[in-house]
Amino acid sequence: MKRAIVALIILISVISFAGNKNAEKLIWHPFGDAKILSKENNKPLMVVVVSASCGWCKKYLSTTLADNEVDAQLDKYFVVSKVNVSSMNKIEVDGKEYTERQIGSMFAVRGVPATIFISPSDTIIAKLPGYIPTDKFKTIIQYLGEGWYKDMTYQEFIESDNKINK
Repeated sequence: MKRAIVALIILISVISFAGNKNAEKLIWHPFGDAKILSKENNKPLMVVVVSASCGWCKKYLSTTLADNEVDAQLDKYFVVSKVNVSSMNKIEVDGKEYTERQIGSMFAVRGVPATIFISPSDTIIAKLPGYIPTDKFKTIIQYLGEGWYKDMTYQEFIESDNKINK
């Protein structure tokens, strides 16, 4: 009987933990909706461009972009969207229909994954190619999300951050 009660408590704990973990996950918006939310909330937009057949894209999505701290930072500073350039899924953007592939082409994405940060006024803030490790991405989010890019280069930010943390 005691074993059954202990097993039940463990099972409930595991289910509760799994539920909480999923509740913290970032909400990815279709590109058209994300663009509208970016303007409405005066938050920059982050677009992650991926392809279904890309191994580095899968790694980026399952590691860096699945990290709870990264998710919290992204939610705080950005509206997020994911575009799959191997998809012909249609999305409405500014009253017109585009495929996800066409949206990737609009950003002149030459390789995936790619991460693009866009101001609420539709100006590209940064376009970062490739897989970005979690720790480096956290720094990038802070640099862009807190607006440091307006006053200093990324290198200056890194150097000032290193001085502060030493």
